[in-house]
Amino acid sequence: MHSLNIKSKVDNNNSGDSSGKYRSDLLSRAYDLHKRGHYAEAQSAYKQILITNPIDVDALFGVGLLALTLKQNDKAFAIFSKTVDLYGNHCHAFFQRGRIQNQNKDYEKAISDFDAAIAIKPDFFEAISNRGIAYTKLSKLEAALSDFNTAIKIRPGSADAYYNRALAFKNLEQHDLAIADYTQAILKNPTHFQAFNNRGLAYRESSLFDKAIADFQTCVELKTDFADGYFNKALTHLMTGDFTNAWQLYEYRWDSSNFTSKKRNFKKPLWLGDQPLNGKTILLHSEQGLGDSLQFCRYIKQFKYKNCTVLLEVEKPLIKIMTTILPATQIFDKESELPAFDFHCPLMSLPLAFKTTIDNVPESGGYLSVDRRQTEKWRKFRQPSEKLHIGLAWRGDPSHSKNASRSAELNELINELSSEFEWYSLQIDATETEKNLIDERKNFHHFGADIGDFAKTGALCKVLDAIICVDTSIAHLAGALGLRTYLMLSKVPDARWLYKGQWTVWYDSLNLYRLTTGQSYSDLIKIIQADIKSNL
Repeated sequence: MHSLNIKSKVDNNNSGDSSGKYRSDLLSRAYDLHKRGHYAEAQSAYKQILITNPIDVDALFGVGLLALTLKQNDKAFAIFSKTVDLYGNHCHAFFQRGRIQNQNKDYEKAISDFDAAIAIKPDFFEAISNRGIAYTKLSKLEAALSDFNTAIKIRPGSADAYYNRALAFKNLEQHDLAIADYTQAILKNPTHFQAFNNRGLAYRESSLFDKAIADFQTCVELKTDFADGYFNKALTHLMTGDFTNAWQLYEYRWDSSNFTSKKRNFKKPLWLGDQPLNGKTILLHSEQGLGDSLQFCRYIKQFKYKNCTVLLEVEKPLIKIMTTILPATQIFDKESELPAFDFHCPLMSLPLAFKTTIDNVPESGGYLSVDRRQTEKWRKFRQPSEKLHIGLAWRGDPSHSKNASRSAELNELINELSSEFEWYSLQIDATETEKNLIDERKNFHHFGADIGDFAKTGALCKVLDAIICVDTSIAHLAGALGLRTYLMLSKVPDARWLYKGQWTVWYDSLNLYRLTTGQSYSDLIKIIQADIKSNL
Protein backbone atom coordinates (compact mmCIF):
# COMPACT_ATOMS: atom_id res chain seq x y z
CA MET A 1 0.00 0.00 0.00
CA HIS A 2 1.13 3.54 -0.67
CA SER A 3 1.34 5.74 2.39
CA LEU A 4 -0.73 8.88 1.99
CA ASN A 5 0.85 10.51 5.00
CA ILE A 6 2.47 13.32 3.04
CA LYS A 7 3.25 15.63 5.93
CA SER A 8 6.98 16.26 5.73
CA LYS A 9 9.47 16.71 8.52
CA VAL A 10 10.97 19.43 6.35
CA ASP A 11 8.50 22.25 6.98
CA ASN A 12 9.65 24.99 4.65
CA ASN A 13 6.29 26.49 3.75
CA ASN A 14 4.32 26.85 6.93
CA SER A 15 4.43 30.58 7.40
CA GLY A 16 1.78 32.10 9.54
CA ASP A 17 0.36 34.38 6.83
CA SER A 18 -2.63 33.78 4.55
CA SER A 19 -0.48 32.30 1.79
CA GLY A 20 0.68 29.65 4.22
CA LYS A 21 -2.93 28.83 5.12
CA TYR A 22 -3.88 28.71 1.42
CA ARG A 23 -1.04 26.29 0.73
CA SER A 24 -2.00 24.15 3.74
CA ASP A 25 -5.63 24.04 2.61
CA LEU A 26 -4.60 23.10 -0.92
CA LEU A 27 -2.35 20.34 0.38
CA SER A 28 -5.14 18.94 2.57
CA ARG A 29 -7.55 19.10 -0.38
CA ALA A 30 -5.06 17.33 -2.67
CA TYR A 31 -4.56 14.62 -0.05
CA ASP A 32 -8.32 14.14 0.37
CA LEU A 33 -8.93 14.03 -3.39
CA HIS A 34 -6.15 11.45 -3.84
CA LYS A 35 -7.56 9.34 -1.03
CA ARG A 36 -11.05 9.41 -2.58
CA GLY A 37 -9.76 8.49 -6.04
CA HIS A 38 -10.17 11.86 -7.73
CA TYR A 39 -6.70 11.75 -9.22
CA ALA A 40 -6.95 14.50 -11.85
CA GLU A 41 -8.28 16.99 -9.29
CA ALA A 42 -5.57 15.94 -6.82
CA GLN A 43 -2.93 16.48 -9.50
CA SER A 44 -4.32 19.95 -10.19
CA ALA A 45 -4.19 20.90 -6.51
CA TYR A 46 -0.59 19.74 -6.15
CA LYS A 47 0.36 21.70 -9.28
CA GLN A 48 -1.12 24.89 -7.85
CA ILE A 49 1.22 24.58 -4.87
CA LEU A 50 4.23 23.80 -7.10
CA ILE A 51 3.56 26.87 -9.28
CA THR A 52 4.22 29.01 -6.24
CA ASN A 53 7.09 26.87 -4.97
CA PRO A 54 8.50 24.25 -7.41
CA ILE A 55 10.43 22.54 -4.61
CA ASP A 56 7.60 22.31 -2.07
CA VAL A 57 8.56 19.03 -0.41
CA ASP A 58 5.05 17.91 0.58
CA ALA A 59 3.58 18.64 -2.84
CA LEU A 60 6.49 16.91 -4.58
CA PHE A 61 6.08 13.84 -2.41
CA GLY A 62 2.31 13.88 -2.97
CA VAL A 63 2.79 13.96 -6.74
CA GLY A 64 5.16 11.01 -6.40
CA LEU A 65 2.58 9.02 -4.46
CA LEU A 66 -0.05 9.92 -7.02
CA ALA A 67 2.23 8.66 -9.80
CA LEU A 68 2.64 5.39 -7.90
CA THR A 69 -1.12 5.04 -7.58
CA LEU A 70 -1.44 5.54 -11.34
CA LYS A 71 1.31 2.91 -11.90
CA GLN A 72 3.63 5.55 -13.37
CA ASN A 73 6.61 4.07 -11.56
CA ASP A 74 9.32 5.77 -13.62
CA LYS A 75 7.78 9.17 -12.93
CA ALA A 76 7.36 8.35 -9.24
CA PHE A 77 10.99 7.21 -9.02
CA ALA A 78 12.21 10.48 -10.54
CA ILE A 79 10.11 12.54 -8.14
CA PHE A 80 11.23 10.61 -5.05
CA SER A 81 14.83 10.93 -6.23
CA LYS A 82 14.39 14.68 -6.59
CA THR A 83 12.84 14.80 -3.12
CA VAL A 84 15.76 13.04 -1.44
CA ASP A 85 18.23 15.18 -3.40
CA LEU A 86 16.53 18.33 -2.10
CA TYR A 87 15.68 17.08 1.37
CA GLY A 88 18.09 14.37 2.47
CA ASN A 89 16.19 13.58 5.65
CA HIS A 90 12.90 12.62 3.95
CA CYS A 91 12.62 9.03 5.16
CA HIS A 92 9.35 8.36 3.31
CA ALA A 93 10.85 9.37 -0.05
CA PHE A 94 13.76 6.98 0.54
CA PHE A 95 11.26 4.29 1.49
CA GLN A 96 9.03 4.73 -1.55
CA ARG A 97 12.01 4.79 -3.90
CA GLY A 98 13.24 1.61 -2.26
CA ARG A 99 9.87 -0.04 -2.83
CA ILE A 100 10.03 0.77 -6.53
CA GLN A 101 13.53 -0.73 -6.71
CA ASN A 102 12.26 -3.82 -4.91
CA GLN A 103 9.54 -4.18 -7.57
CA ASN A 104 12.21 -3.76 -10.27
CA LYS A 105 14.25 -6.54 -8.61
CA ASP A 106 17.11 -4.11 -7.97
CA TYR A 107 17.37 -5.40 -4.43
CA GLU A 108 20.79 -4.05 -3.47
CA LYS A 109 19.75 -0.47 -4.31
CA ALA A 110 16.44 -1.01 -2.57
CA ILE A 111 18.26 -2.06 0.58
CA SER A 112 20.41 1.06 0.39
CA ASP A 113 17.28 3.23 0.31
CA PHE A 114 15.66 1.31 3.16
CA ASP A 115 18.89 1.72 5.16
CA ALA A 116 18.67 5.49 4.63
CA ALA A 117 15.01 5.56 5.71
CA ILE A 118 15.71 3.48 8.83
CA ALA A 119 18.73 5.64 9.75
CA ILE A 120 16.35 8.63 9.86
CA LYS A 121 13.51 6.72 11.56
CA PRO A 122 14.84 3.62 13.40
CA ASP A 123 11.37 2.22 14.17
CA PHE A 124 10.12 2.57 10.57
CA PHE A 125 8.14 -0.69 10.41
CA GLU A 126 7.42 -0.64 6.67
CA ALA A 127 11.04 0.09 5.74
CA ILE A 128 12.34 -2.66 8.02
CA SER A 129 9.80 -5.15 6.63
CA ASN A 130 10.56 -4.28 3.02
CA ARG A 131 14.30 -4.49 3.63
CA GLY A 132 13.69 -7.97 5.01
CA ILE A 133 11.82 -8.89 1.83
CA ALA A 134 14.74 -7.61 -0.27
CA TYR A 135 17.18 -9.66 1.81
CA THR A 136 14.94 -12.71 1.29
CA LYS A 137 15.02 -12.20 -2.48
CA LEU A 138 18.82 -12.09 -2.32
CA SER A 139 18.86 -15.26 -0.17
CA LYS A 140 20.46 -13.29 2.67
CA LEU A 141 18.15 -15.08 5.01
CA GLU A 142 19.81 -14.40 8.35
CA ALA A 143 19.65 -10.66 7.65
CA ALA A 144 16.03 -11.08 6.55
CA LEU A 145 15.12 -12.90 9.77
CA SER A 146 16.75 -10.16 11.82
CA ASP A 147 14.59 -7.55 10.10
CA PHE A 148 11.41 -9.57 10.47
CA ASN A 149 12.14 -10.19 14.15
CA THR A 150 12.52 -6.43 14.62
CA ALA A 151 9.31 -5.76 12.66
CA ILE A 152 7.39 -8.19 14.89
CA LYS A 153 8.71 -6.45 18.02
CA ILE A 154 7.62 -3.07 16.66
CA ARG A 155 4.21 -4.28 15.55
CA PRO A 156 3.36 -7.65 17.15
CA GLY A 157 -0.19 -7.54 15.85
CA SER A 158 0.87 -7.46 12.19
CA ALA A 159 -0.12 -10.55 10.21
CA ASP A 160 2.22 -9.56 7.38
CA ALA A 161 5.23 -9.42 9.71
CA TYR A 162 4.73 -13.07 10.63
CA TYR A 163 3.92 -13.97 7.04
CA ASN A 164 7.15 -12.42 5.78
CA ARG A 165 9.22 -14.21 8.42
CA ALA A 166 7.52 -17.48 7.44
CA LEU A 167 8.71 -16.99 3.84
CA ALA A 168 12.29 -16.68 5.08
CA PHE A 169 11.90 -19.86 7.15
CA LYS A 170 10.46 -21.57 4.07
CA ASN A 171 13.56 -20.65 2.05
CA LEU A 172 15.68 -22.09 4.84
CA GLU A 173 13.58 -25.29 4.57
CA GLN A 174 12.59 -24.86 8.22
CA HIS A 175 9.03 -25.90 7.54
CA ASP A 176 7.91 -26.27 11.18
CA LEU A 177 8.91 -22.67 11.93
CA ALA A 178 7.29 -21.49 8.71
CA ILE A 179 4.04 -23.26 9.63
CA ALA A 180 4.09 -21.67 13.08
CA ASP A 181 4.47 -18.18 11.58
CA TYR A 182 1.84 -18.72 8.90
CA THR A 183 -0.47 -19.82 11.71
CA GLN A 184 0.26 -16.61 13.62
CA ALA A 185 -0.48 -14.59 10.49
CA ILE A 186 -3.81 -16.40 10.10
CA LEU A 187 -4.72 -15.86 13.77
CA LYS A 188 -4.11 -12.14 13.37
CA ASN A 189 -5.84 -11.96 9.98
CA PRO A 190 -8.21 -14.89 9.32
CA THR A 191 -8.79 -13.64 5.76
CA HIS A 192 -5.09 -13.80 4.82
CA PHE A 193 -5.59 -16.18 1.89
CA GLN A 194 -1.88 -16.13 0.95
CA ALA A 195 -0.96 -17.37 4.43
CA PHE A 196 -3.36 -20.30 3.99
CA ASN A 197 -1.87 -21.02 0.55
CA ASN A 198 1.71 -20.94 1.80
CA ARG A 199 0.96 -22.88 4.95
CA GLY A 200 -0.60 -25.48 2.65
CA LEU A 201 2.68 -25.64 0.71
CA ALA A 202 4.62 -26.05 3.96
CA TYR A 203 2.27 -28.81 5.10
CA ARG A 204 2.77 -30.52 1.73
CA GLU A 205 6.55 -30.27 2.08
CA SER A 206 6.09 -31.96 5.48
CA SER A 207 3.92 -34.72 3.92
CA LEU A 208 0.86 -33.52 5.86
CA PHE A 209 -1.35 -33.77 2.82
CA ASP A 210 -4.79 -33.61 4.44
CA LYS A 211 -3.84 -30.38 6.20
CA ALA A 212 -2.39 -29.01 2.98
CA ILE A 213 -5.57 -29.73 1.02
CA ALA A 214 -7.70 -28.17 3.79
CA ASP A 215 -5.59 -24.99 3.68
CA PHE A 216 -5.78 -24.73 -0.11
CA GLN A 217 -9.54 -25.15 0.11
CA THR A 218 -9.83 -22.35 2.69
CA CYS A 219 -7.56 -20.21 0.53
CA VAL A 220 -9.80 -20.46 -2.54
CA GLU A 221 -12.93 -19.96 -0.46
CA LEU A 222 -11.44 -16.68 0.77
CA LYS A 223 -10.21 -15.70 -2.70
CA THR A 224 -12.31 -17.49 -5.29
CA ASP A 225 -10.27 -16.25 -8.25
CA PHE A 226 -6.88 -17.22 -6.79
CA ALA A 227 -5.67 -19.73 -9.40
CA ASP A 228 -2.50 -20.61 -7.47
CA GLY A 229 -4.62 -22.04 -4.65
CA TYR A 230 -6.54 -24.32 -7.00
CA PHE A 231 -3.37 -25.33 -8.84
CA ASN A 232 -1.54 -26.13 -5.60
CA LYS A 233 -4.50 -28.20 -4.48
CA ALA A 234 -4.43 -30.03 -7.83
CA LEU A 235 -0.74 -30.89 -7.43
CA THR A 236 -1.34 -32.13 -3.87
CA HIS A 237 -4.15 -34.43 -5.03
CA LEU A 238 -1.87 -35.61 -7.83
CA MET A 239 0.97 -36.25 -5.39
CA THR A 240 -1.28 -38.45 -3.24
CA GLY A 241 -2.70 -40.40 -6.19
CA ASP A 242 -6.15 -38.78 -6.18
CA PHE A 243 -6.17 -38.32 -9.94
CA THR A 244 -9.93 -37.66 -10.17
CA ASN A 245 -9.74 -34.40 -8.21
CA ALA A 246 -6.24 -33.61 -9.47
CA TRP A 247 -7.04 -33.44 -13.18
CA GLN A 248 -10.20 -31.38 -12.67
CA LEU A 249 -8.30 -28.72 -10.72
CA TYR A 250 -5.25 -28.96 -12.97
CA GLU A 251 -7.11 -26.85 -15.53
CA TYR A 252 -6.46 -23.83 -13.27
CA ARG A 253 -2.80 -24.06 -14.28
CA TRP A 254 -3.30 -21.56 -17.09
CA ASP A 255 -4.07 -18.74 -14.68
CA SER A 256 -1.52 -19.66 -12.04
CA SER A 257 1.46 -17.34 -11.50
CA ASN A 258 3.62 -20.45 -11.12
CA PHE A 259 2.77 -21.81 -14.57
CA THR A 260 4.94 -20.52 -17.39
CA SER A 261 3.40 -22.04 -20.52
CA LYS A 262 1.31 -19.68 -22.61
CA LYS A 263 -2.34 -20.50 -23.13
CA ARG A 264 -3.21 -21.00 -26.79
CA ASN A 265 -6.17 -18.95 -27.92
CA PHE A 266 -7.49 -21.03 -30.79
CA LYS A 267 -10.83 -20.07 -32.31
CA LYS A 268 -11.93 -23.69 -32.27
CA PRO A 269 -13.33 -25.11 -29.00
CA LEU A 270 -11.36 -26.90 -26.33
CA TRP A 271 -12.11 -30.62 -26.14
CA LEU A 272 -12.11 -32.20 -22.69
CA GLY A 273 -13.84 -35.45 -23.52
CA ASP A 274 -17.48 -34.34 -23.59
CA GLN A 275 -18.15 -33.75 -27.29
CA PRO A 276 -18.28 -36.64 -29.80
CA LEU A 277 -15.43 -36.62 -32.32
CA ASN A 278 -16.90 -38.85 -35.03
CA GLY A 279 -15.65 -37.60 -38.37
CA LYS A 280 -13.94 -34.60 -36.74
CA THR A 281 -10.32 -33.44 -36.60
CA ILE A 282 -8.66 -32.64 -33.25
CA LEU A 283 -5.38 -30.82 -32.70
CA LEU A 284 -3.29 -31.98 -29.76
CA HIS A 285 -0.55 -29.54 -28.78
CA SER A 286 2.39 -29.52 -26.39
CA GLU A 287 2.43 -26.99 -23.59
CA GLN A 288 5.27 -27.58 -21.13
CA GLY A 289 8.59 -29.43 -21.33
CA LEU A 290 9.71 -32.02 -23.86
CA GLY A 291 9.45 -34.74 -21.22
CA ASP A 292 5.83 -33.81 -20.57
CA SER A 293 5.01 -34.28 -24.25
CA LEU A 294 6.74 -37.66 -24.24
CA GLN A 295 4.74 -38.69 -21.17
CA PHE A 296 1.31 -37.62 -22.37
CA CYS A 297 1.53 -38.44 -26.09
CA ARG A 298 0.51 -41.95 -24.92
CA TYR A 299 -3.09 -40.76 -25.17
CA ILE A 300 -2.84 -40.47 -28.96
CA LYS A 301 -3.49 -44.19 -29.21
CA GLN A 302 -6.78 -43.73 -27.34
CA PHE A 303 -8.22 -41.71 -30.21
CA LYS A 304 -8.45 -44.78 -32.42
CA TYR A 305 -11.72 -45.45 -30.57
CA LYS A 306 -13.03 -41.95 -31.36
CA ASN A 307 -13.28 -42.30 -35.17
CA CYS A 308 -11.51 -38.99 -35.73
CA THR A 309 -8.36 -37.52 -37.25
CA VAL A 310 -5.58 -36.48 -34.87
CA LEU A 311 -3.12 -33.67 -35.59
CA LEU A 312 -0.15 -33.14 -33.30
CA GLU A 313 1.86 -29.94 -32.76
CA VAL A 314 5.15 -30.42 -30.87
CA GLU A 315 8.69 -29.03 -30.71
CA LYS A 316 11.03 -29.98 -33.55
CA PRO A 317 13.27 -32.43 -31.57
CA LEU A 318 10.17 -34.56 -30.88
CA ILE A 319 8.77 -34.82 -34.40
CA LYS A 320 10.64 -37.89 -35.62
CA ILE A 321 10.02 -40.01 -32.51
CA MET A 322 6.32 -39.08 -32.71
CA THR A 323 6.09 -40.61 -36.19
CA THR A 324 6.14 -44.00 -34.45
CA ILE A 325 2.61 -43.36 -33.16
CA LEU A 326 1.20 -40.96 -35.78
CA PRO A 327 1.81 -40.47 -39.54
CA ALA A 328 4.35 -37.75 -40.31
CA THR A 329 1.74 -35.86 -42.38
CA GLN A 330 -0.26 -35.29 -39.18
CA ILE A 331 2.63 -33.90 -37.11
CA PHE A 332 3.64 -30.23 -37.10
CA ASP A 333 6.31 -28.24 -35.33
CA LYS A 334 5.58 -25.04 -33.44
CA GLU A 335 6.61 -22.86 -36.38
CA SER A 336 4.35 -24.55 -38.92
CA GLU A 337 1.08 -23.31 -40.34
CA LEU A 338 -1.62 -25.64 -39.12
CA PRO A 339 -4.37 -27.20 -41.26
CA ALA A 340 -8.03 -26.85 -40.34
CA PHE A 341 -9.30 -28.66 -37.26
CA ASP A 342 -12.55 -28.83 -35.28
CA PHE A 343 -11.31 -29.12 -31.70
CA HIS A 344 -8.06 -28.73 -29.80
CA CYS A 345 -6.67 -30.08 -26.55
CA PRO A 346 -3.36 -29.48 -24.72
CA LEU A 347 -1.52 -32.75 -24.15
CA MET A 348 -1.69 -32.40 -20.37
CA SER A 349 -5.45 -31.99 -20.39
CA LEU A 350 -5.83 -35.47 -21.93
CA PRO A 351 -5.84 -37.29 -18.56
CA LEU A 352 -8.93 -35.24 -17.66
CA ALA A 353 -10.53 -35.82 -21.05
CA PHE A 354 -10.05 -39.59 -20.71
CA LYS A 355 -11.05 -39.64 -17.02
CA THR A 356 -7.71 -41.08 -15.94
CA THR A 357 -7.47 -42.54 -12.43
CA ILE A 358 -4.49 -44.14 -10.76
CA ASP A 359 -5.89 -47.52 -11.82
CA ASN A 360 -6.42 -46.92 -15.55
CA VAL A 361 -3.33 -45.08 -16.85
CA PRO A 362 -3.01 -46.18 -20.49
CA GLU A 363 0.04 -47.62 -22.25
CA SER A 364 2.23 -47.94 -19.15
CA GLY A 365 4.17 -50.76 -20.78
CA GLY A 366 5.63 -48.48 -23.46
CA TYR A 367 4.10 -46.85 -26.51
CA LEU A 368 6.94 -45.37 -28.58
CA SER A 369 9.47 -47.19 -30.75
CA VAL A 370 12.66 -46.40 -32.65
CA ASP A 371 13.95 -47.06 -36.14
CA ARG A 372 15.84 -50.36 -36.33
CA ARG A 373 18.43 -48.84 -38.69
CA GLN A 374 19.22 -46.20 -36.08
CA THR A 375 19.70 -48.82 -33.38
CA GLU A 376 22.07 -50.77 -35.62
CA LYS A 377 24.14 -47.60 -36.16
CA TRP A 378 24.46 -47.12 -32.43
CA ARG A 379 25.23 -50.77 -31.85
CA LYS A 380 28.49 -50.21 -33.74
CA PHE A 381 29.54 -47.71 -31.08
CA ARG A 382 28.75 -50.09 -28.24
CA GLN A 383 32.00 -51.26 -26.74
CA PRO A 384 32.86 -54.94 -27.38
CA SER A 385 32.65 -55.82 -23.73
CA GLU A 386 30.83 -58.41 -21.65
CA LYS A 387 30.09 -55.68 -19.15
CA LEU A 388 26.63 -54.16 -18.81
CA HIS A 389 26.24 -50.96 -20.85
CA ILE A 390 24.59 -48.17 -18.84
CA GLY A 391 23.34 -44.81 -20.05
CA LEU A 392 23.61 -41.83 -17.69
CA ALA A 393 21.79 -38.48 -17.73
CA TRP A 394 22.69 -36.30 -14.77
CA ARG A 395 21.25 -32.89 -15.72
CA GLY A 396 17.94 -31.47 -16.85
CA ASP A 397 16.88 -28.34 -18.69
CA PRO A 398 18.69 -25.32 -17.16
CA SER A 399 15.60 -23.15 -17.77
CA HIS A 400 13.43 -25.36 -15.55
CA SER A 401 12.56 -23.62 -12.27
CA LYS A 402 13.58 -26.68 -10.21
CA ASN A 403 16.54 -27.77 -12.30
CA ALA A 404 19.08 -27.15 -9.53
CA SER A 405 17.39 -29.57 -7.11
CA ARG A 406 16.57 -32.22 -9.70
CA SER A 407 20.03 -32.27 -11.32
CA ALA A 408 23.22 -33.90 -10.10
CA GLU A 409 26.84 -32.73 -10.46
CA LEU A 410 28.94 -35.07 -12.60
CA ASN A 411 32.03 -34.38 -10.49
CA GLU A 412 30.13 -35.84 -7.51
CA LEU A 413 28.91 -38.89 -9.40
CA ILE A 414 31.88 -39.86 -11.49
CA ASN A 415 33.99 -41.45 -8.74
CA GLU A 416 31.02 -43.63 -7.83
CA LEU A 417 30.62 -45.08 -11.33
CA SER A 418 31.56 -48.74 -11.19
CA SER A 419 34.37 -50.01 -13.41
CA GLU A 420 32.25 -53.16 -13.84
CA PHE A 421 30.00 -51.23 -16.29
CA GLU A 422 30.52 -49.43 -19.56
CA TRP A 423 29.03 -45.92 -19.20
CA TYR A 424 27.45 -43.81 -21.92
CA SER A 425 26.68 -40.13 -21.52
CA LEU A 426 23.16 -39.17 -22.62
CA GLN A 427 23.88 -35.44 -22.27
CA ILE A 428 24.01 -33.60 -25.57
CA ASP A 429 25.21 -30.41 -23.90
CA ALA A 430 28.03 -31.56 -21.62
CA THR A 431 30.27 -28.71 -20.49
CA GLU A 432 34.02 -28.67 -21.17
CA THR A 433 34.64 -29.56 -17.53
CA GLU A 434 32.26 -32.52 -17.80
CA LYS A 435 33.86 -33.66 -21.07
CA ASN A 436 37.28 -33.60 -19.40
CA LEU A 437 35.95 -35.71 -16.52
CA ILE A 438 34.52 -38.22 -19.01
CA ASP A 439 37.73 -38.36 -21.06
CA GLU A 440 39.69 -39.29 -17.95
CA ARG A 441 37.78 -42.56 -17.68
CA LYS A 442 38.28 -45.36 -20.20
CA ASN A 443 34.86 -46.87 -19.56
CA PHE A 444 32.85 -43.62 -20.05
CA HIS A 445 31.79 -42.61 -23.57
CA HIS A 446 30.37 -39.30 -24.74
CA PHE A 447 28.80 -38.51 -28.13
CA GLY A 448 27.63 -34.92 -27.59
CA ALA A 449 25.59 -33.42 -30.42
CA ASP A 450 25.82 -36.71 -32.37
CA ILE A 451 23.08 -38.00 -30.09
CA GLY A 452 20.73 -35.72 -32.01
CA ASP A 453 16.97 -35.57 -31.58
CA PHE A 454 14.84 -37.89 -29.45
CA ALA A 455 14.59 -40.50 -32.19
CA LYS A 456 18.40 -40.86 -32.25
CA THR A 457 18.67 -40.62 -28.46
CA GLY A 458 16.01 -43.30 -28.13
CA ALA A 459 17.90 -45.55 -30.53
CA LEU A 460 21.05 -45.18 -28.43
CA CYS A 461 19.09 -45.97 -25.25
CA LYS A 462 17.64 -49.04 -26.97
CA VAL A 463 21.08 -50.67 -27.41
CA LEU A 464 22.00 -50.15 -23.74
CA ASP A 465 21.19 -52.51 -20.90
CA ALA A 466 19.81 -49.86 -18.54
CA ILE A 467 19.38 -46.13 -18.09
CA ILE A 468 20.17 -44.15 -14.94
CA CYS A 469 18.91 -40.59 -14.96
CA VAL A 470 17.60 -37.67 -12.99
CA ASP A 471 14.08 -36.31 -13.55
CA THR A 472 14.43 -35.04 -17.10
CA SER A 473 13.09 -35.86 -20.56
CA ILE A 474 15.40 -38.88 -20.82
CA ALA A 475 13.37 -40.58 -18.08
CA HIS A 476 10.16 -40.14 -20.06
CA LEU A 477 11.82 -41.20 -23.30
CA ALA A 478 13.18 -44.39 -21.74
CA GLY A 479 9.87 -45.12 -20.01
CA ALA A 480 7.90 -44.52 -23.22
CA LEU A 481 10.20 -47.00 -24.97
CA GLY A 482 9.69 -49.54 -22.20
CA LEU A 483 13.40 -49.59 -21.28
CA ARG A 484 14.84 -50.61 -17.93
CA THR A 485 15.31 -47.28 -16.18
CA TYR A 486 16.46 -46.13 -12.75
CA LEU A 487 15.18 -42.65 -11.95
CA MET A 488 16.80 -40.52 -9.25
CA LEU A 489 14.29 -38.12 -7.72
CA SER A 490 14.88 -34.98 -5.65
CA LYS A 491 13.53 -34.66 -2.09
CA VAL A 492 10.45 -32.88 -3.43
CA PRO A 493 9.89 -34.42 -6.87
CA ASP A 494 7.32 -33.54 -9.50
CA ALA A 495 3.84 -34.43 -8.23
CA ARG A 496 3.32 -36.98 -11.01
CA TRP A 497 5.84 -39.32 -9.34
CA LEU A 498 3.69 -39.25 -6.18
CA TYR A 499 5.23 -38.71 -2.77
CA LYS A 500 6.34 -42.27 -2.03
CA GLY A 501 6.99 -45.64 -3.60
CA GLN A 502 9.59 -47.23 -5.86
CA TRP A 503 7.19 -47.77 -8.76
CA THR A 504 5.13 -45.48 -10.94
CA VAL A 505 1.80 -46.05 -12.67
CA TRP A 506 3.11 -44.14 -15.70
CA TYR A 507 5.87 -46.54 -16.78
CA ASP A 508 6.18 -50.21 -15.89
CA SER A 509 9.92 -50.22 -16.63
CA LEU A 510 10.86 -47.35 -14.27
CA ASN A 511 12.31 -47.82 -10.80
CA LEU A 512 12.19 -44.74 -8.56
CA TYR A 513 14.93 -43.81 -6.12
CA ARG A 514 14.06 -40.90 -3.83
CA LEU A 515 16.51 -38.62 -2.06
CA THR A 516 15.95 -38.48 1.68
CA THR A 517 17.35 -36.05 4.23
CA GLY A 518 21.13 -36.33 4.40
CA GLN A 519 21.43 -38.19 1.10
CA SER A 520 23.05 -37.03 -2.12
CA TYR A 521 22.72 -38.21 -5.71
CA SER A 522 26.04 -40.01 -5.33
CA ASP A 523 24.44 -42.06 -2.54
CA LEU A 524 21.52 -42.94 -4.81
CA ILE A 525 23.73 -44.01 -7.71
CA LYS A 526 25.64 -46.37 -5.42
CA ILE A 527 22.36 -47.95 -4.33
CA ILE A 528 21.17 -48.25 -7.94
CA GLN A 529 24.39 -49.93 -9.08
CA ALA A 530 24.10 -52.43 -6.25
CA ASP A 531 20.53 -53.20 -7.32
CA ILE A 532 21.60 -53.64 -10.95
CA LYS A 533 24.35 -56.05 -9.91
CA SER A 534 21.99 -58.03 -7.69
CA ASN A 535 19.60 -58.51 -10.59
CA LEU A 536 22.23 -59.86 -13.00
